[in-house]
Order: sequence, then C-alpha cells, then structure tokens
Amino acid sequence: EAEALAAMQKYVVITADSGKIRTEASISGGLIKTAYKGETYELIEKSGDWYVIKVDGRTGYLHSGVAKIQ
Repeated sequence: EAEALAAMQKYVVITADSGKIRTEASISGGLIKTAYKGETYELIEKSGDWYVIKVDGRTGYLHSGVAKIQ
C-alpha cells in the first residue's frame, strides 16, 4: 500500500526566478522562506490559486503563478 501512495505523490517545481512560501494562502501571510527556480516541494493539495506544500516539516502556501505541478 505504501508504494501505491508514493506513486500518487505529487510535487510542485518553482518555475519563476523565486517565490515566497507563506504561512497562509494570502500575500499578507507570514513568510516561511523564499523558494528559487528549480526547487521542488511535496504537494499536499491545491486550494484556489495556492498550492499547499510541505516545507521544512511544516505546511506552507505557494502561489500557483510561480510554480507548476510536475
């Protein structure tokens, strides 16, 4: 079963030069870190225009305009 779940796992890759990973799905959300082009993050879900991702062991939010699902 674990292998089946792993096969379904999706990631997002940063396509812009950089993007800000935030504490909530809002440009006013606190900054967790800045992500740079080519970096990948585990995708939890897509919520509106935001990707909910795992970053450094916590949940972060990344605007879909700076990344794509790979």
